[in-house]
Amino acid sequence: DATGHEGNNNRVKNTRKTKASGHEDPVWEEQFESLCQFHEKTGHCIVPARYKENKQLGHWVMTQRRQHTLLIQGKQSALNAERVERLESIGFVWKVRPDATESWSTMFEQMKAYKKKFGDCLVPQRYYPNPQLGTWVHTQRRHFKMHKDGKKSSMTDEKIKNLNSIGFVWSAKVPWKPNVRSNDRDGSESGDNASDDDSNIGADDGDEDKKPRAI
Repeated sequence: DATGHEGNNNRVKNTRKTKASGHEDPVWEEQFESLCQFHEKTGHCIVPARYKENKQLGHWVMTQRRQHTLLIQGKQSALNAERVERLESIGFVWKVRPDATESWSTMFEQMKAYKKKFGDCLVPQRYYPNPQLGTWVHTQRRHFKMHKDGKKSSMTDEKIKNLNSIGFVWSAKVPWKPNVRSNDRDGSESGDNASDDDSNIGADDGDEDKKPRAI
């Protein structure tokens, strides 16, 4: 609301007056001032990486996030406690992308819900009620194949174990006879026309074993 936004702006103005003690970096101070102006204009500090109005600011914001990561890891960083405090005082967001582990767990829970509803894990790649789930299933098969081939992938033994525990199908090249109407599964309007992906889910994923053991 307007009152809250005005309060935030007052806090920004107060923060501007607090210069880093000792050795001010003119470039850092200039970009921080630009960020304060961005905050006054938008009400937040999430500057796009390719911010057309000020490309340097978008790059600077990403740099602050990288430097903050180094700082919390105990490594050499251009950030210090005072700069962190000043950035946080105007609502600086250190992480804009969801944590990879948390995201995987969220999709795994959606996979379990699908299994409970349909009795299997054969999600069509173009699963209209939840397109992200269809893409995620396809990705798990692809990364499992890479893992099995000794290539770098996001697949782990723990993920394999969890997926096996709910009967995940690693190769979609298996006969499948739907036990529900196709429109229940793919969300389409026609009850008799199954999606082309239903009978050929992830067909380019290789001939992995249906239920592999964790390597």
